[in-house]
Amino acid sequence: MVEWKLLQEQDDGGRWTSLVSRAQDGGPFQSAAWGAYKRRFGWEPERWVAYTEPGEPIGCLQSLTRLLPFGRRLVWVPGGPVVGFAAAQGVPVGVLVARWLERVRREHRVVYVLFNCQQRSTPQTLESLRHVCARPSVAMTSGCTMQIDLSGSLEAVRSAMTA
Repeated sequence: MVEWKLLQEQDDGGRWTSLVSRAQDGGPFQSAAWGAYKRRFGWEPERWVAYTEPGEPIGCLQSLTRLLPFGRRLVWVPGGPVVGFAAAQGVPVGVLVARWLERVRREHRVVYVLFNCQQRSTPQTLESLRHVCARPSVAMTSGCTMQIDLSGSLEAVRSAMTA
């Protein structure tokens, strides 16, 4: 059985950094420093740890929450979940995500959750997540990147952008 626990604000900075650094797939977007940085722009970090019954961590994630009108919430999980712990072997990522989503939906009025998962896209990972997470039916972005040379004057940049 997987149980997610929310770390309390006063004791999570050093403990969180230590935990994420123990995982093989921990990254900068799951660091306490990233959460502190995003807090300056209106995001509220929450740090969650998933445990097995013996109390070993098998996953963790830092969610960034922004309040919306009518008490609703937008949740963003950049670079997570982190599942590179020894005890996580054999636990599908989708199971971890599903259990976390159940807990968050129970406790918060969440409108939308966005994961920017850094997991390797293996067929097993994709199949596991496919049952839990849905991609938007309509593309939200073009998926294209534009490169613009900004070294010239404002007029030169504007003229280069006209058809």
